Amino acid sequence: MKTRFIDDLKLKALDIFPKKTFSRAVGTWSSLRLPSLVSKLQNRIFSDVVSLQKTEAEMTIDQYPTLDALFTRRLKEGARIIDESPAAVVSPADGRLANFGAIREGTLIQAKGIEYSLTALLSDRLYAREFAQGGWFTVYLSPHDYHRVHFPVSGVVKSYRHIEGQHYPVGKFSSANVPNLYCINERIVTCLETASGQKMAVVMVAAMGVGNMSLSYLPLRDGLRPDWKIFNPDNFETVARNRGDELGIFHLGSTVVVVFQKNMINLVENLEEGMPLSMGQTLGNLIQIER
Repeated sequence: MKTRFIDDLKLKALDIFPKKTFSRAVGTWSSLRLPSLVSKLQNRIFSDVVSLQKTEAEMTIDQYPTLDALFTRRLKEGARIIDESPAAVVSPADGRLANFGAIREGTLIQAKGIEYSLTALLSDRLYAREFAQGGWFTVYLSPHDYHRVHFPVSGVVKSYRHIEGQHYPVGKFSSANVPNLYCINERIVTCLETASGQKMAVVMVAAMGVGNMSLSYLPLRDGLRPDWKIFNPDNFETVARNRGDELGIFHLGSTVVVVFQKNMINLVENLEEGMPLSMGQTLGNLIQIER
């Protein structure tokens, strides 16, 4: 009872905490170009606090001009091995495999005993029907992880949708206690179609401190990321991308949910909830490669 009482207090605190304001403040601060010595000290403190893997980064910690540049760092060439098999389905990000399974009656599992609606996640009832009796897997990125998201399969980006929402944290506590967490947080849905004509949705879910997400396949607007808006077919040209190509960037850590159609993917047998994942790691295989 004491534990439940404490959890309820935490939830109430989360509800009233100005999550979006905090995320904007974090975004503003992390983009500031501070004096060199201050910036270096900030980067070192952050990397030590979150146990960041320094040896894989493209540059040394001191070379990143802002905290955001460190968050969104690229990896050294060859730091991740991507399965080149035509049928391979790979992890879109570094992180932890939060959960996976079959979509049953239009629902996915958020945490033990907590389900959420696929229609609510995608914010599109008709599109959600495409994935009836399909499957999903969820990758959670912690602050120390590599924050770029990559394509799990080769295919064509048919559309995308930005969905406004909250900025609740997405760690273990929130996943286990905030109903419909991934459906109430801000998110971006990327809609893919493979060479076989089958469909997959890659959902980047924002979190507290992660109000800024960008899509790497969209053209820059005056050097800046595009303004988000509900997808309009008249102003988007389809984009072909290969497995492992960069899809988007979290400007801190968060969660990626991948949903796919029935009879599209056989997940490998050794998957376990909570297991660590590396971007490019094989999670399954396409059943059909071409039409």
